Amino acid sequence: MTPAPIARTIQPQQKPKSKVLWLVIGGIVLFVIIIAMLGKSPSDSSGTEDGQKTESANTGPTAEEARFNALKPSEHLSQALVAVKPSATPDQIEEGLRHLRAIPESAPESTRAKNLTTKLTRAQHLAEAQVLIDTAPVDDLKGNLDNLKKANDEIQAVLQQNPHDKDALKLLTAATNKGREALGGSKQTREAFAQDLQQRLTSMGYDITVWVHGEGANSGHELNLDSEMFKDTATRVQFINGVLPTWKSDLCEVGFRQVKLRQGGTFELGQDYSLGCAN
Repeated sequence: MTPAPIARTIQPQQKPKSKVLWLVIGGIVLFVIIIAMLGKSPSDSSGTEDGQKTESANTGPTAEEARFNALKPSEHLSQALVAVKPSATPDQIEEGLRHLRAIPESAPESTRAKNLTTKLTRAQHLAEAQVLIDTAPVDDLKGNLDNLKKANDEIQAVLQQNPHDKDALKLLTAATNKGREALGGSKQTREAFAQDLQQRLTSMGYDITVWVHGEGANSGHELNLDSEMFKDTATRVQFINGVLPTWKSDLCEVGFRQVKLRQGGTFELGQDYSLGCAN
């Protein structure tokens, strides 16, 4: 539900000229939460199991476990090599790592197993990240951000070993784009953008009320700016020709499609200005 506009009366000691106003607020940068999130290093949230592992009954190894344990180191290595392919799934890679963990350090295959473990561990992080990105829901902002945060943790694990890893950087870009796609469809994000803009303007001493509105196809996609300052023709024209063009990319990115300028007053309808977004 779009919050009703809240009237604010700000009276700075000396009202700045309109040109100064637009020079100051014209450089406001998009409040993109997902970029900040993806830019951070993974938090120390390595999903521990709280030490509550349930001990299985002492019934002995299963037939499958017995066959696994009977494999020679060379056979474990051969099974692990099956996971070395671009299309390997996280489960297939984990199975490969399981075989490598079974090779004792005293075995002649140990050195090769260690090198292969490093390779498969990287592949596992990237495969997990790819799955999380692919399954991140675009129509569920919270679910999207949860998936992308986990994907970022997997990607950062690779970048910590090699900051220039091309595959990891490619996935990071894909995750960012998936987040932007979700943010662009979220009214919640646009309301956060409007609130952030309102706070910035208020802190600078300007009596401009900002909120999200819109009717019909533009419902939730219209940014409203309400101030008696817009009664001044020169100020209004300067905003339309000088400020809106610099805001366009950011506004379009979070899903706004038009801006309405109001000049104060309860029954003032305001003027609509289309942003001309590509989609």
